[in-house]
Order: sequence, then structure tokens, then C-alpha cells
Amino acid sequence: MGDKVEQAEELLSVFFPPLPAVIEDEERRPAQREIAMPEVTLEEVEEKVMAAKAWKAPGEDGLPAMVWKQLWPVVGDRVLHLFRTSLRDGELPVQWRSG
Repeated sequence: MGDKVEQAEELLSVFFPPLPAVIEDEERRPAQREIAMPEVTLEEVEEKVMAAKAWKAPGEDGLPAMVWKQLWPVVGDRVLHLFRTSLRDGELPVQWRSG
């Protein structure tokens, strides 16, 4: 049995070496707010909405792209506001998290 214990200890030391006593700080990564990113434009979002296949299977909202295309003149500014807020705050609305 001693051989098996020694083998196990050897395997542990090879595959799971002890952690260093002191972990040096990694180079600081920029926070989300520090990354310069141009603001999304209404034209960019509209271009993507209009490029979507009209009768493709609907998303979580149950609406096919054709509905969004038809409603775009009414909802475009609100959708743009949602995208900009999401990007600015670094958070996705709960409804956007499935897919």
C-alpha cells in the first residue's frame, strides 16, 4: 500500500504543484468604462434591422423581423436608446441574455 500512496503523492506534486506563497499583481486591465468606443448610431442599428431576414424564426419577443422592420419608424429611437444604455452601463437586459 505504501507504493500506492507514494505514487499518488508523486502524481499530485507533478499535476497539482503547490501554489506560490505570494501572487504578484497582474498588469491592471482597463475597466469597461475606460475603453473608448464610438457611440452606436441610429443608422447602424437600422441597417442591421433592415438586413434581417423578414420571416426568420422570431426571437424571445415572438416577433419576426418583418414586424420590427414595419415598426422601425416608431420604435427606432427607443431601440437605439436601449442599445446605447446597455453599452454604456455594461449590462444586458435580462430578456437579451438567452439565445
